Amino acid sequence: GFMAKTLANCRRALKPAGHLIVNIAGVKTYPNLVNEFQAMAENNGWEKVSEAGLQLSRMIGTRRKDGYEVMKIEPLLIFCKTRC
Repeated sequence: GFMAKTLANCRRALKPAGHLIVNIAGVKTYPNLVNEFQAMAENNGWEKVSEAGLQLSRMIGTRRKDGYEVMKIEPLLIFCKTRC
């Protein structure tokens, strides 16, 4: 119930032409988190207008022996109030 209440509070406080941008970290134990969050937002009056990726800083231990660095990218979901 926490997330639905948070979405409702954001909807109430956000200016009519404002946007809600949510960064959701990927969690191996919850592989459908992004899809379920998007569905919850849409069911609570939000319209997804775009999606982007947030590249995180290099983390210790991610450099491979060939020098290539593995960068983690997390989704950014961009919403506006329905009929924005």
